[in-house]
Amino acid sequence: NLKTVVVFPRIQDENSNDGSGDGDNDQGGSSSGVGGSASFLPKGSPKEMIALASKTVFESMVKSRCQTWSQKKGCMAAIGEIKTTLETLEQKLLQGNPLADAEQTFYDQVSSTVLEEKQAY
Repeated sequence: NLKTVVVFPRIQDENSNDGSGDGDNDQGGSSSGVGGSASFLPKGSPKEMIALASKTVFESMVKSRCQTWSQKKGCMAAIGEIKTTLETLEQKLLQGNPLADAEQTFYDQVSSTVLEEKQAY
């Protein structure tokens, strides 16, 4: 019996602006309920999932992925960093500076009130 494994190398598209090189359109939803992706945070990172998840999806993620106290503490630290980033973007806007496309998308998708609710959970 002979088994064959075919491995395709990751090819980066020089024309893509987000640097991921996969050429996928980031406008589609995801099956995890996280929604569209912001290239401001690394794609698929825990911070991105925390920032873009709805409150119900966030609660189920915490129950399934953060069983220990230290994991929950890390999640709260990530929320704090996301809030700091959001405040930095707000300060940039208040100074009259325009946001880059990735920053604008992130700012539009993440709400400080939702982050407060997630942190209270």
